[in-house]
Amino acid sequence: MIPVHSMEKCYDRKTFDDFKNSFRKFFIEKSEYDFATLIINKVPVDMYIPKKLNEECTKTLLVLPGWKFSRKRWFQETELIQYITNQSYVALAPETSVTIYESKYYPETKLKWHPKPGLKFFLEDFFPFFRTHQIFLDLKMNFALGLSTGGRGVVMIATQLPDLFISIATLSGDFDQTITPHDNLMKLVYGPYETFPYRWEEDNPFYYIQKNGWKTNLYIGHGKEDPIVSFQHSLRLYEFLSQKNNSFKIVFSLREKQKHDFLYWNSELSSIFDFFEKTSKMYKK
Repeated sequence: MIPVHSMEKCYDRKTFDDFKNSFRKFFIEKSEYDFATLIINKVPVDMYIPKKLNEECTKTLLVLPGWKFSRKRWFQETELIQYITNQSYVALAPETSVTIYESKYYPETKLKWHPKPGLKFFLEDFFPFFRTHQIFLDLKMNFALGLSTGGRGVVMIATQLPDLFISIATLSGDFDQTITPHDNLMKLVYGPYETFPYRWEEDNPFYYIQKNGWKTNLYIGHGKEDPIVSFQHSLRLYEFLSQKNNSFKIVFSLREKQKHDFLYWNSELSSIFDFFEKTSKMYKK
C-alpha cells in the first residue's frame, strides 16, 4: 500500500480558531504562536497554537514533562516550538507534577499530586474538556510526546485510549515498575511491593497491553548512559511490543553516551517528528 495522507483524520484550522474565540481572554499573541494557560479541574494546561496552521492538515500534540518538571521546560530548553510551528501541531502541555499516571489511590497512598489519580484525571477531565470543543477526538491526527515519567504517561494513556493517537514518542521512560520493586516513588503510591504486588503488576502498561492489546505507532528513545532511569525499561517495552502480531510501527532508538537531560531529549526531536510525519501517512483516505 502506498501511504496516502488521510485528510478526514486532519483537523480543520477553524476548530482552533473557534477555540481561541471561546477563550479569547486567556490568549496572548506571540510572534510565532498564540498562547494560553487554561485551568482544567485545578490543573494548569498551556496551549500553543501556531500562527501559520496548515490549512490542509493541522494536528494536536500532547506534551508531558518529567517528574517535578515544569510543563514549560520542554518549550524553554528544546527546539520543540520550532517543530510544532513548522509542522502545524497545536501543542497542549499540562502541569503533571509528581503523578506516575496511577489509575487509583489506596489507603497506603502517601503521594497524591491532585484529588484525582493522574490517569483518571486525563480520562475524566482533560480529554473530555477538549472533546467538547472537537479537539482530541478519536481517529484524528493526535500525537503525544513525553519524557521520563511523562514518557510512562503517554504509554499509560495510550493503553486506555487505543483510538486516540496516531503515534506517540516516549523518551527515557520507566514502564514496568515491578523490575524495580524498591522504587520509593512507586511505594508512595501503591504501598510496598512485598505487601501489594498485584497493585504494582496491574497498574502497569505491560498488564494493560496484555489485556487490551496495542494499536498505536510508537517511538521509544533512551540514552544508554542514563543514570536516572535504566534503558532496560525501554528495551523491555520494545521487545514486549515487538512480539505482538500487530500492524503498528515501532522504533527503538538507544543512543550511545546519552544521559537523562535536555541535551539528549532535544537531539531526538528531529527523528521523532520524522516518525510522526511518516506514520501519519499510513492511513488511506
